[in-house]
Amino acid sequence: MKRRWTVLLSAFSILALTSIDSYSWATNTLKVIDPNGGQQLTVGKSYTVKWRKGNAGARVKLSLLKAGKPYLVIDKQTANDGRFLWKIPNKVKAGSKYRIKILSIANPKVMDISDRTFVVKKSKAKQLAANSLKVISPNGGQKWTTGKRYRIKWGKGNAGATVKIHLLKSGKHYKWISKKTKNDGSHNWTIPSTVKTGSAYQIKIVSTKNTKIFDKSNSSFTIQPDASGLDLSKVTWLHTKVAKWPQTSTLKVTIKAGSICLAFKDTRSWPSISILHTSGKYKVKVNANPWVFVKRGGKWYGGTWEWMAPGKVCKNKKAVAGDHIKVSPLTSWRPRSGETLYFMVSALARSGKRNNFAARTNVVKVVWP
Repeated sequence: MKRRWTVLLSAFSILALTSIDSYSWATNTLKVIDPNGGQQLTVGKSYTVKWRKGNAGARVKLSLLKAGKPYLVIDKQTANDGRFLWKIPNKVKAGSKYRIKILSIANPKVMDISDRTFVVKKSKAKQLAANSLKVISPNGGQKWTTGKRYRIKWGKGNAGATVKIHLLKSGKHYKWISKKTKNDGSHNWTIPSTVKTGSAYQIKIVSTKNTKIFDKSNSSFTIQPDASGLDLSKVTWLHTKVAKWPQTSTLKVTIKAGSICLAFKDTRSWPSISILHTSGKYKVKVNANPWVFVKRGGKWYGGTWEWMAPGKVCKNKKAVAGDHIKVSPLTSWRPRSGETLYFMVSALARSGKRNNFAARTNVVKVVWP
């Protein structure tokens, strides 16, 4: 009987000691409580990091780990009070391999980390800003005029280095504005006079690296005719009809003393050919023809009146005359003071498309001095 009690007392003693040791371990060990794995936290929001104080002493260090490695110090030294309010900074990248590490300042061997990883994600607002290409203007309701210059604007998003810009009409591709331009948020566009007027237009901007990244105007905008301009579709063309040739340059007309100057940026870049000079003694290089549009009998007629050499934009203003146009009904025409005329420059068009190249400037209204 005595032996039985001895065994029972021994067993009880062992159980008691085990329980005391377990209690001591539980109360003296630093332990991460939250986030401890599986949570989804959002950049820019505030969260309470929680832990059991254990035997970590008066102060602890809080760190953020990524894939098991130090990523960010949350606080170098904070009170070991079991909680810390943490606003996740914007510089923290979205990811799914994060853990919290808490370390005793007094004894670096006393530490704990989250049992499992948790997720840090970007806020919806920041995701939209970072990941979306966005048309800003025209975004619907605007009234733009043919022949005038406008700035197309957009938010760059994650579209990469370059984008392409479409003009849509009734939701379908109508015209290329640019097949490739820098993704810098803006593009200047002079609306060609050949664009039909209407109210069903939208701009569509697409990433060249990933066509799934795109945006278009939220609603349609209007393209209207220039009331002070010339409708090229209603012109009678005395030389090659160039109304549908792409407009690549903006023209500036200056008349001073005995000269008329027609300046445009493509004067040196359009391809040239060699033709025999009117003297018949030598050849000259030419790459453009100046046009004049004259109203006769209620109709507008357009004819070329000279040849232009690369980089040479000024001519004797006496050349603006019917004896240079040489086609009826303008063969005897000469400009009168106060007469309203229109001028334009195109690639070679006087005797057909001489070098298989099509381009032109806009049309400029001039009141003859």
